[in-house]
Amino acid sequence: MAGAGPLIVGDVVDGKFEVLEFVGGGGFAAVYRVHHRMLRRDFALKALHPTLAPDPSFRERFFREARVLMDLQHPSIVPVREVGEWNGVLYMVLDYCPGETLAALLKRRRRLGARETAGLGVAILRALEHAHGKGIVHRDLKPANLVVAQQASARWDVRVLDFGIARVLAAADTSGEQEPSLTATGAIIGTLAYMSPEQADGQAVDARSDLCSLGVVLYEAVTGRQPFTGENRRELLLNILLKHPPPFVASGVTDVELPGLEALLAQVMSKNPSERPAGARAMRHGLEGLLGEAREAPGKPPRRTVKPPAATPAPAPAADCETIPGPG
Repeated sequence: MAGAGPLIVGDVVDGKFEVLEFVGGGGFAAVYRVHHRMLRRDFALKALHPTLAPDPSFRERFFREARVLMDLQHPSIVPVREVGEWNGVLYMVLDYCPGETLAALLKRRRRLGARETAGLGVAILRALEHAHGKGIVHRDLKPANLVVAQQASARWDVRVLDFGIARVLAAADTSGEQEPSLTATGAIIGTLAYMSPEQADGQAVDARSDLCSLGVVLYEAVTGRQPFTGENRRELLLNILLKHPPPFVASGVTDVELPGLEALLAQVMSKNPSERPAGARAMRHGLEGLLGEAREAPGKPPRRTVKPPAATPAPAPAADCETIPGPG
């Protein structure tokens, strides 16, 4: 494919980002792998479809929200490096991160063990803690937006993609009155199967919505199936709003290493946000507690005391993700 969306292979955006290939996209934006001619590095460029910018006020909101995302710096979050406009196309540039996504990993392995799943959740929650502390909600957490590399049974390197992109897309609401999970056309931003009930219903969302979406992701990781399904979008929406996730045993999972994991995920996916953990840190502490209990369970070998190193290196980026200073 030579190209798709508003750009084509061979375009040189702003005289420096050469479009190498179309990577993917949806109704709101297209993603390309581009090469910075001066830095000689590859980046990912997300180009918004021109139909999302009907008036100058949208451009102002787009750049304002994008600047907020550029301040979001964390080892587990793929950062926005630059934003701009070229030939009427609004775009943002991010680190290029071609590693294996959780979606691809689950397709290959079908499901993860309970300890692996809990450790994965801990790694993702560290990124959520940082973003939520700055008032930024992801709104589209799903396996395809998580690049992962397993370092040990319960230890992962994670890179969260598209963090807060929905916040920028919400600027397509030119009236300034709609809830940020909706565009001006009324389309819900995000992926329905992983949405919290309040987001799926078009209500206001906060950090607890991300926790619910992460609960859906972790449920799928440990059982091999999504907790809420449907023959069509209407049925799926009703199940998200009204039904509770099936017990692990319904998916044939009977060998759960962490007995408390099922109850914790059920709490995280509660229909009422006030019944979920108070925040990402509280949920992380819950998962870490389960992992600690498993290590201390009868029949487990005692933990060895290891003298810590003089300095702790920063977490490595997951799977070949190019992390370099902003392209400028």
